[in-house]
Amino acid sequence: MRSCVLVSVLTGVTSSDLPGAFTSLSVATLDRATQNVAQTIVTDLRSIALPAHKDPILQIDALKFDDFTVGSVGVSAKVDEGLEISLQDISNTVAHTHFCAGLPLKCCGELWASSTGLRFTGLTKIVVDDTTGLGQVVTTVPTGGFSPGNIEIHHKMDGFLCEAAADAAGFLNGAIGDIVNKALEVAFPLVIAEVVDKPANLILGHLEQPPALGLGAEKFQLDNSFVSVDYSNNRLTHFQKGEFKSVAKPKESRKTPAALTVAGQSDVELGFSDYVFNTLFDALKAEHVGELAIDLPIKTPSALKLCAGCPVEVKVAFKKAGECTFMGGKATNQLGEMKFQIGVKTKPLGVLAPLFTVTVDAAADIAFALTQDAGKRSEERRVGKECRSRW
Repeated sequence: MRSCVLVSVLTGVTSSDLPGAFTSLSVATLDRATQNVAQTIVTDLRSIALPAHKDPILQIDALKFDDFTVGSVGVSAKVDEGLEISLQDISNTVAHTHFCAGLPLKCCGELWASSTGLRFTGLTKIVVDDTTGLGQVVTTVPTGGFSPGNIEIHHKMDGFLCEAAADAAGFLNGAIGDIVNKALEVAFPLVIAEVVDKPANLILGHLEQPPALGLGAEKFQLDNSFVSVDYSNNRLTHFQKGEFKSVAKPKESRKTPAALTVAGQSDVELGFSDYVFNTLFDALKAEHVGELAIDLPIKTPSALKLCAGCPVEVKVAFKKAGECTFMGGKATNQLGEMKFQIGVKTKPLGVLAPLFTVTVDAAADIAFALTQDAGKRSEERRVGKECRSRW
């Protein structure tokens, strides 16, 4: 599978250049989503106002549309390029608009137009924002992506002579048609950017920058920034960093993520490796989360000359960070060498004088699941060093 190769063949890169998680959507899902916003695209097209045009020969007031219809909207994947968004069989009618033309004599009147067979194709892809380093959805128009179709111009001039002159001027219809088509060629990408790119970037922003995880007084941020993207297998697969860092003292992990695979069998697939949890464990240990000292309501006897009336204290510390492993259909979390020291807190320095120390190793298995509304398919899979949930 291409997405596996994309991750596994990367060489000469640091662990931070490899993804720890992915989000994968089938093109069929994206196509259905586009169908849902098709009416919004049509509404925005109808609201387009083409700017006024002025030159020595032709002056046209701002153009508006009485109607806009789109025959079909679709999304397809182009390997190594992006997602192709196509609007086919578009027709429109231009509202009556005042204009003047420098024919053999200065003539004014009104024009209106109708167009059929217009089509638009845009290429949408995720690129890296140089300022933020995050992924950004951008739609561009490839060569030949806009076809104006057939446009029919109508005009009614003020006066018989001007009407006759306009009919005889062969350039007029072509000039007006060029102005309308060039303005539409500029307007279509703006509409797609508003309807597709803008909401997609909001979703991508939440995916790559989720809220920080608060544990006690400390906060830990999941760095889920963009690593790479794959458009093969009729899917959009967005690979993310998936690394936890302390908000107070962020530090790059030295761990290397396990290879990720995309099954490509469901509409939506989410995957992450045990690397995600292990970076959280490292950050927790670096910030000493979970380590504590508890003063017990017990004091040494006053007759004890060495430390009379000293409080008894329990101190918990971790010699090494916890470790998570995805294997055999389950996630196993191991907390190794938890050190419990029980002793007395000496006066006046308050230093713990340990009476005895207990070292404990603990392991716990955790299951992950995604749930849905009743009646919809839900499936969970875990393979090797990777946890993958699909629906």
